[in-house]
Amino acid sequence: MTVITRLRTRGLRYPSGPLHRERWGPHEQACQVTVQSDAGHLGSVIARAHCGMSYQALAESVQLALGPAVLGRRVDSVDDIQGVWQRMMHAYLAQYVPIFAVSAIDVALWDLLGRTRGTPVAALLNTAATAAHVPVYASLPHADSGAAVVDTAEQTLAAGFASVKVHGTADGDLDRQICRALREKFGDGTGLMYDGGRLLTRDGARDLGGLLDGLGYAWLEEPFGPFDHESYRWLARECPIPVAAFETAPGGPGATAWAIGHRLATYLLVDCYWKGGLTGARQVVHNAAAAGQSLIMHHGASSTMNVANLHLVAAYPELGQAEFLVPYGLYDVGSTVLPITPGAGVRVPTGPGLGIELDEGFLDRHAIPGSAETTSATVSG
Repeated sequence: MTVITRLRTRGLRYPSGPLHRERWGPHEQACQVTVQSDAGHLGSVIARAHCGMSYQALAESVQLALGPAVLGRRVDSVDDIQGVWQRMMHAYLAQYVPIFAVSAIDVALWDLLGRTRGTPVAALLNTAATAAHVPVYASLPHADSGAAVVDTAEQTLAAGFASVKVHGTADGDLDRQICRALREKFGDGTGLMYDGGRLLTRDGARDLGGLLDGLGYAWLEEPFGPFDHESYRWLARECPIPVAAFETAPGGPGATAWAIGHRLATYLLVDCYWKGGLTGARQVVHNAAAAGQSLIMHHGASSTMNVANLHLVAAYPELGQAEFLVPYGLYDVGSTVLPITPGAGVRVPTGPGLGIELDEGFLDRHAIPGSAETTSATVSG
């Protein structure tokens, strides 16, 4: 019997990648979350803090609010993890903790279970999982000209990414220039997508969507807020471009079930950080499959969460490509950066658990002094 006896957190501070630097400053923080069993097995993840916030926003939620739901619990099976997840989601749905704290513990538990069994997470999710590689698409940093975006996209595609997604600038003329420049440069054989960042008006989404559809873009992402189903329905009537939505919506899998029921968009986005870990993301996948709803992947915000996403896609290949922020590697700190094979994607780790080892040297160098905290439980018998 495997019982969780220790829950550890540690704060990290390290240089921001370009997309975050322009929003929140030159450094960002994360919380390393580690669960330990009575047999000494470990599961560990890195959970990024958002909007320039401190790691403490996550560490306190993990230790104080969610610790009682985890410590002393048996984790011998996926069903056991599901039980812990349900207890944690009770706290999240009461708005006591952020979803990211739930996700961090959940993925750490999957990592621990896989390491205990000697099994990759993908095989725990789906025993029939056979994918050796997962194709990947790149989320480009913001730029102020079509030439700058084309240059970054060219480097990114040469590195082995299958497709690229450009972010809107809130300047309609510049966005149209960028979208045309990308298609003119790379031709019809390159996958292109556009992320509106929930900043478009109805008319703006219709007009831009018509342009994107004519240019052969794969989808228009997040033109509106996640619960504005009336605007999404209006856009579906007005414009043929496939639409993707619900990437960072609150509410976990239950809210995504609402979006599925409302047929909110052509695609809904899923990942292991905003949807409540691997357990929550797996539930979204199952709900979507039952309803005939197509899903696409959103990035996981950190190295370990992105690897969890890879295992999710390996288990459910219908999810397609995994998303990574670029320049590749600048955001995936604290563990080995997995190489990209052009034409194939990123190889899915085959070791037990998440199948990667954390870069302890990096973590020690960037640890916030005095941030380490451990909570323990006594196991009787």
